[in-house]
Amino acid sequence: AFCAAPVGRGKLSNARTLTNALQQICLAGPHCADRLEAALTALDASPAATHVVVLKDDGVRTFRGLYMLTRGGGDASCDKIYGRGPARFVESDVSTFLKFSSAQRTFVKLPSKSFSFTTDAVMLRASALPKNRPVIY
Repeated sequence: AFCAAPVGRGKLSNARTLTNALQQICLAGPHCADRLEAALTALDASPAATHVVVLKDDGVRTFRGLYMLTRGGGDASCDKIYGRGPARFVESDVSTFLKFSSAQRTFVKLPSKSFSFTTDAVMLRASALPKNRPVIY
């Protein structure tokens, strides 16, 4: 009997989840339309399977950037593909790991100290953030 491969199998990717997060929370609304389109284009063009959003550790969790995640020998590293955060950071620069909940339309804190397959967003330690730079998208 012929069995088709299950949909979504193969390479694990969080691109669809991050697309929803960007559209519904991070860059929602007509005033963010240009930035949303640029972020989604960068996400589509990225060769990485896993990506993370960097959020500012403030009350509203302001969007800082979109990064591709690279898992190497020791620390996992993230390279910026869109936004205004640091160009690169490593796992040890992260203060909080988050996942996007589609049902609640919010980011939920993960009880983790490292990247996992459920990590969709992070908040960085102050030491990893750029200092006094102009806002450029």
